[in-house]
Amino acid sequence: KGLSLQQAAWLAAAAGPMQVLGRIVEFTFGDRWRVVQTGTAAMALLLPALFGLTFTGSWLPIAISVGLYGISNGVMTIVKSLSTVELFGRENYGHVNGAIAAPALITRSLGPLLAAFVPSYFAVLLLLIGVATLSLYLYVTAFRQNVSKKPI
Repeated sequence: KGLSLQQAAWLAAAAGPMQVLGRIVEFTFGDRWRVVQTGTAAMALLLPALFGLTFTGSWLPIAISVGLYGISNGVMTIVKSLSTVELFGRENYGHVNGAIAAPALITRSLGPLLAAFVPSYFAVLLLLIGVATLSLYLYVTAFRQNVSKKPI
């Protein structure tokens, strides 16, 4: 991306504190919205984060992207648990959460290997944007379909 090694290291390190910031914001204000709204907002933040990585050699858009990614990831760690309870209830939470986590862990493990076969960095970003968009759509759809079955 045209950044120095030092800049890249700082940006990589900044993702962690931005996750903490996202969790603090969620903890402070999260009870004002339904979990689906918080999750939708957090997942939607991932899209501009990925788009920002398409800028070459420009430190600021990449820094903003890392910040948005960190915030999104931090909030989603909380939202995943809350969403599971909202959609499936507290009964068998461990079983349901494990069943949901298994495909995510497999794709995270295979992701770097599969990305190695994609022809370019830009193509990988486009693929990730597509997956993030599909994930957002499926998340919202899961809640919409669940509304008729159980109050949220």
